[in-house]
Amino acid sequence: MRFSLISAIATLDSVIMAQPVAREMTCPQVSEGLKALEKKAQELQTFVQSADVDSLITTHPITTGQSPYKTITGGHVDISLEGAKMNAQLSGAKPFKAEECIAITDSFKGFSAANQLYFNLLSGKADVVLNKDKLLGPTVKISLKQVQGVYRTLSSNLIFRCLSKVKDLTAEAKTLDDTLDLAISKYGSVGKISLLN
Repeated sequence: MRFSLISAIATLDSVIMAQPVAREMTCPQVSEGLKALEKKAQELQTFVQSADVDSLITTHPITTGQSPYKTITGGHVDISLEGAKMNAQLSGAKPFKAEECIAITDSFKGFSAANQLYFNLLSGKADVVLNKDKLLGPTVKISLKQVQGVYRTLSSNLIFRCLSKVKDLTAEAKTLDDTLDLAISKYGSVGKISLLN
């Protein structure tokens, strides 16, 4: 299971490139897309907060294919695909009007806040997870880096098209990116642990 998930993540870029050219997104579609991504982050947050996750890591490690972290990494792949679709639609879009940028910025702030809560929670679980199953770190790290790449492109797309809100969007995007950097670093440290111990 671990290898098929990594393969799925590794081929995400080729899947994105194969996407048909989509129509430009309207302001309401951007807001809806951000809310959809926000909801996905909230669902993952609820799952990670579940009391069962910690006990399942002990009783069903990833090597059995039953780890709850396959739900989490699968959720990251889902978020990456959804965000990539938005990026494809935004890539040829014209700049939004000032009043549209207000609505988009508000939606982006909600999206960013939900994702920061989730990634901070995931960071907090890292020590417990890595102590119980060392194989989880690289899988979670790879999926988080994929999300970060998609989110960076999404942030740039919105900043470039909402010139009247550059300052607000840039600040929010930086905070989100810093939160993701922290989560990636927490799961990235497992690469230094010998699997032969």
